Amino acid sequence: MQDKKNLLLVVGEVWFTPCGISNMTKLLLNYLIRSNLYNIKILIQGNKKSNLNDNYIIDIGKKIDVLKSMPVLINLVYWSDIIHYQSTSKIQILVNNVANFFRKRQIITFHGTDIWYANSADKHMQNLLNSVDDIISLSNGHLRELERRFNIRKSVYKSIVPYAFLELDTKINFNREKKTVFKIIVPKGFRYIKKSESDYYCKGLTQILPSGFLVSGQEYLVEAIKELNFEGINNIEILFIGDGDDKEIKDYVVKNNLTKNIIFLGRLNQKEVYEYYSQSNAMVCPSILESWSNIQIEALYFNIPVIASNTEGTKDQSNIYNFNNLYVFEIGDVQKLKEQIKNLMKKKNFDFESDKKLLNQKLTIDSIGKRFLNIYNRK
Repeated sequence: MQDKKNLLLVVGEVWFTPCGISNMTKLLLNYLIRSNLYNIKILIQGNKKSNLNDNYIIDIGKKIDVLKSMPVLINLVYWSDIIHYQSTSKIQILVNNVANFFRKRQIITFHGTDIWYANSADKHMQNLLNSVDDIISLSNGHLRELERRFNIRKSVYKSIVPYAFLELDTKINFNREKKTVFKIIVPKGFRYIKKSESDYYCKGLTQILPSGFLVSGQEYLVEAIKELNFEGINNIEILFIGDGDDKEIKDYVVKNNLTKNIIFLGRLNQKEVYEYYSQSNAMVCPSILESWSNIQIEALYFNIPVIASNTEGTKDQSNIYNFNNLYVFEIGDVQKLKEQIKNLMKKKNFDFESDKKLLNQKLTIDSIGKRFLNIYNRK
């Protein structure tokens, strides 16, 4: 029997949440453990709530002392056959320098919106991207953005591997038939696009808030609800879930007398979010920037129709997977968004089974995990 290879997952602190390491990381790790093809170690930076088996964890500490940590990194890299970076941070840069010396096989995954904020003038990032063997991205547009920002050598393999949806045990009991209010859930935090980037990403879009454009585009949904109210359609309730820089959009809601229609719930735990899922008739994701949007997939899993702007991840979800209950509109197109909300309010019959079948075929952790194995085994 062939000896198992040694796999080092370099997580750093990028993938950590207040509850520990992210669900997607944990799902991938559990899949790799089940596959029993690799000896696995995970390099993290000082997160005590790692919620992973300590047998796999190497904690280098939150504040990296290069002199003290270098012997540990050298031993880890020397042990490894494959090094998989989960996005970029200081620890990834240090490991990369050692791995280049030992000529180790290296893979990097870019997650979420990190690429939209990657500094194209960052020489460390440029060196990292041009020394790895494989670059994994969430969507085609995500990869195009990476190539726009960095001059990546042609010999680097480039792969698209989206998130798997979370195969949840949670059962949600819906009772939508008797409701007179159409509830829309929007589980997105509030963060502005950097002004230095807005000329590129927001060209041609109407600016609604004084400070600029929100990454998740919540202001366009507020504008759509304002117009629907003018038309006499005021039985809609928006549930904004998430924290961040929300002062201006809250002020805009108050100014336009929309406080009865729009509720800011702040940051909630997962159980609380699912409770609001059970009350919701639809999800709206009006983002300007989005790499994949796993919450859209999760909503479809829970039989919640989704209206989403045609960000790069949504384009892949719509064009490649062709979900029946994913309705797409142009970024910032308030009129189209408004019409899609009205159409959903009238719609009575939904084919959720076809979407669930697609999810179970294409986007489970097993199907996504096999894609990673294929990349790990590439020579």
